[in-house]
Parts: sequence; structure tokens; C-alpha cells
Amino acid sequence: MKDFMRDEFKRMTDTEKRKFLRMVPNLDQIKLAEGNPHQTNDLTSGDLPIPILAGKPDKKSDA
Repeated sequence: MKDFMRDEFKRMTDTEKRKFLRMVPNLDQIKLAEGNPHQTNDLTSGDLPIPILAGKPDKKSDA
């Protein structure tokens, strides 16, 4: 689908492109032009999991 859309956009005239881009939010226009920023899903630190702490520690473990 991405290839199809890229080819369709290449075939559009400048006027058609401007008309199309008026329907696209500004931030998405930047993403279309530059691509999304790098994102990583690596949730480790030195190959060790990073603990995700939630809530308050109970009184017994405060000692």
C-alpha cells in the first residue's frame, strides 16, 4: 500500500498535491516529508530489565 500511495503522489500535479496536503494535519505533513523520528522498543539496560515501580512500598519493607 505504501508503494501504491508513493506512486500515486508522484503522478499528481503540484496543484493536486497542494489540494491533498490541505486535508493532512501539519504534523503529519512533516512526517510525510521527513519520516518519523527513530523509536526504540528496547527496555533493557546492560541486558538487564529496567524495573517499573508502581504504588507505594508497604510499611514492612521500609525497615
